[in-house]
Amino acid sequence: MKIKFEELLNWLKTEDKKGKTTKDNNVVPTQDFVLFEEIICEKCTAEQIYRIANLGLKSTNIKKLANAIIARKDPKYNYMFAKDIPGADIRAHAQAIIESKDSEYNYMFAKDIPGADIKAHAQAIIESKDPLYNYKFAKDIPGADIKAHAQAIIESKDPLYNYMLAKDIPGADILAHAQVIQKFSREKVNSKLMLDEINSFLKSEYNTKFLFDENGYPTEIVPIIDVPKIHANMNNFLVIK
Repeated sequence: MKIKFEELLNWLKTEDKKGKTTKDNNVVPTQDFVLFEEIICEKCTAEQIYRIANLGLKSTNIKKLANAIIARKDPKYNYMFAKDIPGADIRAHAQAIIESKDSEYNYMFAKDIPGADIKAHAQAIIESKDPLYNYKFAKDIPGADIKAHAQAIIESKDPLYNYMLAKDIPGADILAHAQVIQKFSREKVNSKLMLDEINSFLKSEYNTKFLFDENGYPTEIVPIIDVPKIHANMNNFLVIK
Protein backbone atom coordinates (compact mmCIF):
# COMPACT_ATOMS: atom_id res chain seq x y z
CA MET A 1 0.00 0.00 0.00
CA LYS A 2 1.36 3.40 -0.99
CA ILE A 3 0.57 6.52 1.00
CA LYS A 4 1.43 10.13 0.31
CA PHE A 5 3.62 11.77 2.93
CA GLU A 6 1.11 14.53 3.72
CA GLU A 7 -1.55 11.87 4.25
CA LEU A 8 0.83 10.07 6.61
CA LEU A 9 1.27 13.25 8.64
CA ASN A 10 -2.49 13.68 8.97
CA TRP A 11 -2.89 10.03 9.97
CA LEU A 12 -0.21 10.37 12.66
CA LYS A 13 -1.95 13.45 14.08
CA THR A 14 -5.24 11.57 14.27
CA GLU A 15 -3.64 8.46 15.80
CA ASP A 16 -1.72 10.59 18.30
CA LYS A 17 -5.01 11.79 19.80
CA LYS A 18 -5.89 8.18 20.62
CA GLY A 19 -2.81 7.75 22.81
CA LYS A 20 -3.41 7.60 26.55
CA THR A 21 -1.68 9.62 29.24
CA THR A 22 -0.92 7.85 32.54
CA LYS A 23 -1.08 9.33 36.04
CA ASP A 24 2.70 9.88 35.82
CA ASN A 25 2.10 12.01 32.71
CA ASN A 26 3.67 9.39 30.42
CA VAL A 27 2.09 8.75 27.04
CA VAL A 28 1.12 5.27 25.88
CA PRO A 29 0.84 5.42 22.08
CA THR A 30 -1.46 3.15 20.12
CA GLN A 31 0.00 -0.02 18.62
CA ASP A 32 -0.67 1.38 15.13
CA PHE A 33 1.29 4.53 15.94
CA VAL A 34 4.25 2.46 17.16
CA LEU A 35 4.08 0.24 14.06
CA PHE A 36 4.03 3.19 11.68
CA GLU A 37 6.87 4.85 13.57
CA GLU A 38 8.97 1.75 12.93
CA ILE A 39 8.14 1.95 9.22
CA ILE A 40 8.95 5.66 9.19
CA CYS A 41 12.38 5.04 10.72
CA GLU A 42 13.08 2.39 8.11
CA LYS A 43 11.62 3.96 4.97
CA CYS A 44 11.51 7.75 5.28
CA THR A 45 14.18 10.27 4.32
CA ALA A 46 16.03 12.39 6.88
CA GLU A 47 13.90 15.40 5.93
CA GLN A 48 10.65 13.46 6.40
CA ILE A 49 11.74 12.08 9.77
CA TYR A 50 12.67 15.58 10.92
CA ARG A 51 9.27 16.92 9.84
CA ILE A 52 7.50 14.19 11.78
CA ALA A 53 9.56 14.88 14.90
CA ASN A 54 8.85 18.60 14.52
CA LEU A 55 5.07 18.00 14.68
CA GLY A 56 5.42 17.80 18.46
CA LEU A 57 3.07 14.82 18.78
CA LYS A 58 2.89 13.46 22.31
CA SER A 59 3.12 9.83 21.10
CA THR A 60 6.38 10.39 19.24
CA ASN A 61 9.46 8.45 20.34
CA ILE A 62 12.03 11.22 19.85
CA LYS A 63 14.99 8.97 20.59
CA LYS A 64 13.92 6.48 17.93
CA LEU A 65 13.51 9.21 15.30
CA ALA A 66 16.81 10.78 16.31
CA ASN A 67 18.63 7.48 15.86
CA ALA A 68 17.11 7.17 12.40
CA ILE A 69 18.40 10.65 11.48
CA ILE A 70 21.86 9.85 12.86
CA ALA A 71 21.94 6.58 10.90
CA ARG A 72 21.33 8.49 7.66
CA LYS A 73 24.46 10.62 8.29
CA ASP A 74 22.75 13.71 6.88
CA PRO A 75 24.53 16.79 8.33
CA LYS A 76 21.71 19.24 7.55
CA TYR A 77 19.00 17.32 9.38
CA ASN A 78 21.25 16.28 12.25
CA TYR A 79 21.86 20.01 12.75
CA MET A 80 18.16 20.90 12.44
CA PHE A 81 17.10 18.05 14.75
CA ALA A 82 19.55 19.22 17.42
CA LYS A 83 18.43 22.85 17.01
CA ASP A 84 14.67 22.43 16.80
CA ILE A 85 13.58 19.25 18.59
CA PRO A 86 13.21 19.39 22.40
CA GLY A 87 15.01 16.51 24.06
CA ALA A 88 17.41 15.89 21.18
CA ASP A 89 20.72 14.20 22.06
CA ILE A 90 23.05 17.09 21.22
CA ARG A 91 26.25 15.07 21.55
CA ALA A 92 25.03 12.28 19.27
CA HIS A 93 23.93 14.66 16.51
CA ALA A 94 27.17 16.63 16.89
CA GLN A 95 29.21 13.47 16.43
CA ALA A 96 27.28 12.61 13.27
CA ILE A 97 28.08 16.06 11.87
CA ILE A 98 31.75 15.84 12.84
CA GLU A 99 32.01 12.45 11.14
CA SER A 100 30.30 13.83 8.02
CA LYS A 101 33.22 16.30 7.66
CA ASP A 102 30.75 18.84 6.30
CA SER A 103 32.29 22.29 6.84
CA GLU A 104 29.06 24.28 6.63
CA TYR A 105 27.17 22.30 9.27
CA ASN A 106 30.15 21.94 11.58
CA TYR A 107 30.33 25.74 11.52
CA MET A 108 26.57 26.19 12.00
CA PHE A 109 26.43 23.64 14.83
CA ALA A 110 29.26 25.38 16.67
CA LYS A 111 27.60 28.78 16.14
CA ASP A 112 23.99 27.94 16.92
CA ILE A 113 23.83 25.02 19.36
CA PRO A 114 24.40 25.77 23.07
CA GLY A 115 26.93 23.41 24.58
CA ALA A 116 28.52 22.45 21.25
CA ASP A 117 32.08 21.14 21.40
CA ILE A 118 33.74 24.12 19.70
CA LYS A 119 37.16 22.49 19.56
CA ALA A 120 35.88 19.30 17.88
CA HIS A 121 33.88 21.17 15.22
CA ALA A 122 36.82 23.51 14.64
CA GLN A 123 39.14 20.57 14.06
CA ALA A 124 36.78 19.11 11.46
CA ILE A 125 36.81 22.43 9.59
CA ILE A 126 40.58 22.86 9.88
CA GLU A 127 41.15 19.37 8.48
CA SER A 128 38.81 20.15 5.57
CA LYS A 129 41.03 23.11 4.58
CA ASP A 130 37.84 24.82 3.39
CA PRO A 131 38.87 28.51 3.18
CA LEU A 132 35.34 29.95 3.48
CA TYR A 133 34.39 28.13 6.68
CA ASN A 134 37.82 28.45 8.26
CA TYR A 135 37.43 32.21 7.73
CA LYS A 136 33.84 32.25 9.06
CA PHE A 137 34.78 30.10 12.08
CA ALA A 138 37.71 32.38 12.95
CA LYS A 139 35.53 35.49 12.57
CA ASP A 140 32.28 34.36 14.20
CA ILE A 141 33.00 31.75 16.89
CA PRO A 142 34.19 33.03 20.29
CA GLY A 143 37.33 31.22 21.41
CA ALA A 144 38.27 30.04 17.92
CA ASP A 145 41.95 29.19 17.38
CA ILE A 146 42.77 32.02 14.96
CA LYS A 147 46.27 30.75 14.23
CA ALA A 148 45.08 27.25 13.28
CA HIS A 149 42.28 28.51 11.01
CA ALA A 150 44.64 31.03 9.44
CA GLN A 151 47.16 28.29 8.67
CA ALA A 152 44.44 26.23 7.00
CA ILE A 153 43.56 29.23 4.82
CA ILE A 154 47.21 29.82 3.95
CA GLU A 155 47.56 26.14 2.95
CA SER A 156 44.39 26.40 0.83
CA LYS A 157 46.22 28.98 -1.34
CA ASP A 158 42.92 30.82 -1.84
CA PRO A 159 43.73 34.52 -2.47
CA LEU A 160 40.27 35.87 -1.58
CA TYR A 161 40.00 34.32 1.89
CA ASN A 162 43.63 35.07 2.68
CA TYR A 163 42.77 38.68 1.87
CA MET A 164 39.58 38.63 3.96
CA LEU A 165 41.24 37.05 6.98
CA ALA A 166 44.17 39.48 6.86
CA LYS A 167 41.75 42.41 6.71
CA ASP A 168 39.03 41.27 9.12
CA ILE A 169 40.62 39.15 11.88
CA PRO A 170 42.62 40.87 14.64
CA GLY A 171 45.97 39.19 15.24
CA ALA A 172 46.26 37.73 11.73
CA ASP A 173 49.73 37.28 10.22
CA ILE A 174 49.12 39.90 7.55
CA LEU A 175 52.43 39.41 5.75
CA ALA A 176 51.93 35.63 5.39
CA HIS A 177 48.45 36.12 3.92
CA ALA A 178 49.69 38.88 1.61
CA GLN A 179 52.40 36.59 0.26
CA VAL A 180 49.80 33.96 -0.61
CA ILE A 181 47.71 36.59 -2.38
CA GLN A 182 50.64 37.73 -4.52
CA LYS A 183 51.88 34.23 -5.28
CA PHE A 184 48.65 32.44 -6.10
CA SER A 185 46.33 35.06 -7.63
CA ARG A 186 45.58 34.15 -11.22
CA GLU A 187 44.76 37.75 -12.08
CA LYS A 188 47.63 40.04 -11.11
CA VAL A 189 45.31 43.06 -11.28
CA ASN A 190 43.13 41.54 -8.55
CA SER A 191 46.24 40.69 -6.57
CA LYS A 192 47.43 44.30 -6.70
CA LEU A 193 44.01 45.63 -5.69
CA MET A 194 43.87 43.34 -2.66
CA LEU A 195 47.44 44.13 -1.60
CA ASP A 196 46.82 47.86 -2.03
CA GLU A 197 43.75 47.66 0.20
CA ILE A 198 45.63 45.70 2.87
CA ASN A 199 48.44 48.25 2.62
CA SER A 200 45.91 51.03 3.24
CA PHE A 201 44.62 49.09 6.24
CA LEU A 202 48.17 48.72 7.60
CA LYS A 203 48.75 52.44 7.18
CA SER A 204 45.51 53.54 8.87
CA GLU A 205 45.57 51.01 11.72
CA TYR A 206 49.27 50.51 12.45
CA ASN A 207 51.14 53.25 10.53
CA THR A 208 53.05 50.51 8.67
CA LYS A 209 53.34 49.35 5.08
CA PHE A 210 54.63 46.50 2.91
CA LEU A 211 58.06 46.45 1.36
CA PHE A 212 58.01 44.75 -2.06
CA ASP A 213 60.78 43.11 -4.06
CA GLU A 214 61.29 43.79 -7.78
CA ASN A 215 58.59 41.25 -8.66
CA GLY A 216 55.94 42.84 -6.46
CA TYR A 217 56.28 40.19 -3.73
CA PRO A 218 55.72 41.58 -0.20
CA THR A 219 58.84 40.80 1.82
CA GLU A 220 58.21 42.56 5.12
CA ILE A 221 56.09 45.08 7.00
CA VAL A 222 57.88 48.23 8.11
CA PRO A 223 56.94 51.44 9.97
CA ILE A 224 55.99 54.45 7.89
CA ILE A 225 58.45 57.28 8.54
CA ASP A 226 56.94 60.74 8.80
CA VAL A 227 59.36 62.47 6.44
CA PRO A 228 58.09 66.06 6.80
CA LYS A 229 58.41 65.86 10.57
CA ILE A 230 61.99 64.57 10.30
CA HIS A 231 62.90 67.41 7.96
CA ALA A 232 61.36 69.94 10.31
CA ASN A 233 63.26 68.56 13.28
CA MET A 234 66.54 68.63 11.34
CA ASN A 235 66.65 72.41 11.78
CA ASN A 236 67.31 71.85 15.46
CA PHE A 237 70.57 70.08 14.63
CA LEU A 238 71.94 72.42 11.94
CA VAL A 239 75.04 74.33 12.86
CA ILE A 240 75.87 77.35 10.69
CA LYS A 241 79.51 78.26 10.58
